[in-house]
Amino acid sequence: VSTQSTGDVNFEQLQAGQKQVQQKGTGSQPVEKSKVKIHYEVRTVDGSLIESTWKKGSPFEFTLGTGMVIEALETTVLSMQEGEIAIIKAASKYAFGRQGNPPFVAPNENIILKIHLIGVAPLSGKDCTLNDLLKLSLKDKEQGNKFVQSSKWKEAVDLYTQALSRLEGLNNLTNEEKENIEKNKLPIHLNL
Repeated sequence: VSTQSTGDVNFEQLQAGQKQVQQKGTGSQPVEKSKVKIHYEVRTVDGSLIESTWKKGSPFEFTLGTGMVIEALETTVLSMQEGEIAIIKAASKYAFGRQGNPPFVAPNENIILKIHLIGVAPLSGKDCTLNDLLKLSLKDKEQGNKFVQSSKWKEAVDLYTQALSRLEGLNNLTNEEKENIEKNKLPIHLNL
């Protein structure tokens, strides 16, 4: 992922295409298996509207990593933070590919997606392995640390609390796993 900035506009080159951030997010960043809530619109490169959840008046929810959406939408959401609004100029192979989406998208046609990441549901023990939860908890803590450096105290506390909640209420753990959890929780508690 490469990032370039022009004034207040940030561009990122993602695998699926070029992403332009219209509004920065301040919440958590989703990961594989996260359940997310988004608003989106899909347009052809000439600007013709294909679909819009804004127009329908209802956001769309899905779980990342399940193949439920086109790859351009999935990879863009994975690169976003909660609250972010972005536009991606998606290459056809990450959109509808050779088959297109007749009659709206021709075969091999690029598309433009506008996405607002409204919400990211925290993953719990029933959603992933202990190792996954430890990694997510660490990621939450690191993001919380960035908020502290920016004097965004509420956001930092929210992420530290989320990091701890990921590691609560886990059952059927070995003594070694329990020790590992406690070892990971201590620095988060110290940050609170």
